[in-house]
Amino acid sequence: MAPGFALSDVPLQDIADKVRHGRLDAAPSNVFTFDQIRDAHRLMENGETAGKMVVVLD
Repeated sequence: MAPGFALSDVPLQDIADKVRHGRLDAAPSNVFTFDQIRDAHRLMENGETAGKMVVVLD
């Protein structure tokens, strides 16, 4: 979080509502299973991904 930018100022519920109703595209750039966590870290550390990454439990 950037200095001086309070988390409480982020309209999280508004963002979630827009995603739920299809008014905001929030698709992750990558989705990994928990078994692929090493691959996810490698990509992130090497700067080889753009956007949000998601790790799901299988």
